[in-house]
Amino acid sequence: MATAWRKSSFSGGGGEQGGNDCVEVSYVAEDTLVLRDSKAPSRGVIVAIGLLIWVKSR
Repeated sequence: MATAWRKSSFSGGGGEQGGNDCVEVSYVAEDTLVLRDSKAPSRGVIVAIGLLIWVKSR
């Protein structure tokens, strides 16, 4: 299954953070998403997380 990745709004965009927080997110099910490091995509998924937890963390 091909996964469509997008850069997360939680990723740092430079400034004081230096833009080193490069997180990509992909929905793999209606209520589940996965995260990976966009600087090392070949390492694969870092964590799978429920959508409700993701939304509440914002």
